[in-house]
Amino acid sequence: MRNVVSAPVGESDCLRDKHIRDAIHELSPAQREVVRLRCHGWRLCEIAEATGRSPDTVRQHWYRAKAKLDQALGTLR
Repeated sequence: MRNVVSAPVGESDCLRDKHIRDAIHELSPAQREVVRLRCHGWRLCEIAEATGRSPDTVRQHWYRAKAKLDQALGTLR
């Protein structure tokens, strides 16, 4: 029976993670908050209610954040 060892995290994984963190850091604080809550499963209307922002404002933050992240991280695909 062979021993199976997990592969160590490579330098490319670390660089990718840094690239993701940098891209998220470039978002506005409101955009980061919306992205974080969406990643936790919140709906846009729930985020609007919890943050006191209008649903349209939250939706705008979400779509602009997605566009920025897609542009910044598109090279990782």
